[in-house]
Amino acid sequence: MYIYWHTKRLRHAFKAQARNLGSDFAAGGRCRPVIRNQRFSKVKARVARLKWLARSGKDVAKVVRTGIVPAYMYAANIYGVSPHNLARFRALIHKAQCKNAQARSCTMDLALSAKGADPALGAIAGPVVMYLACLRDSVLPRSLLFRSMSSVLQQADKGLKGGAPTGPLHAAVQALGRIGWSFSKLNVPKESQGNEYNIDELAPKSIEKFLH
Repeated sequence: MYIYWHTKRLRHAFKAQARNLGSDFAAGGRCRPVIRNQRFSKVKARVARLKWLARSGKDVAKVVRTGIVPAYMYAANIYGVSPHNLARFRALIHKAQCKNAQARSCTMDLALSAKGADPALGAIAGPVVMYLACLRDSVLPRSLLFRSMSSVLQQADKGLKGGAPTGPLHAAVQALGRIGWSFSKLNVPKESQGNEYNIDELAPKSIEKFLH
């Protein structure tokens, strides 16, 4: 919202109504995953059909990676995915691919099934890479992005990091927090071990590999 009110071209582009683009949004408020839940219901029905293929010995990992995961994770790089929604989606696709899923490690099975089959990778890296790409490509003036991120980090310091994200920057901070990362500077993600990745020296896609 800060960026919206302080950017003239965005203020003039404001519309009271907009076409549904398939993503939850809240204009600065807490984002409720209404559309995300609708997507879960749809992919759940598709996964039910995949279970029959898996029982007949078919390899469904590729179908999950190229169809089910992108369908549910659409726009996850904007508002992210809550830990609860991510956990139930991972459990859903794990059961579709593996027999006796309850007795097996979901993380290990998804890691071994196919590259990109684990939606946790996109849920963590997506919002962070989106923010870094905006900085790198100068989508908006850096000063505006930095001021907005500073406000989000101040809220996180006050204990407001949890809960539904209030925007893309909040989603990026939440995603880093899940893996123990933080921002040492507004354009420099930092690992828990102390390694730093400066967006002025590394491309966002290069940093994404370390996030995975």
